[in-house]
Amino acid sequence: MGARTSGEVVSYTTRMRASRGEREQHMPHVRFVAADMREHTFISRMGAKPSRWPVGTSVPVAFLERDPSRAEIATWARLWVAPAALYLFAAAMAYVAYTAA
Repeated sequence: MGARTSGEVVSYTTRMRASRGEREQHMPHVRFVAADMREHTFISRMGAKPSRWPVGTSVPVAFLERDPSRAEIATWARLWVAPAALYLFAAAMAYVAYTAA
């Protein structure tokens, strides 16, 4: 079952994103304390502007109680928009494939 808590942005990793030209993507590192009272740190799978969440900023975190290493910043966009966009893209591709056959 999923759990929620607050975490703190502790740093960023910068990586180059190759899609649509070379772009820097900043991945926030977030530290939080889970129900097991242990401190955990994860790297978000989605980039963020450091100006939006500067180091030291408190952010909501969602994680699996049985596996706190599986965590993400718990904003609506991060938890639902990306999966919904992927689903819609897959549905569109399936429709195109179906109508082309």
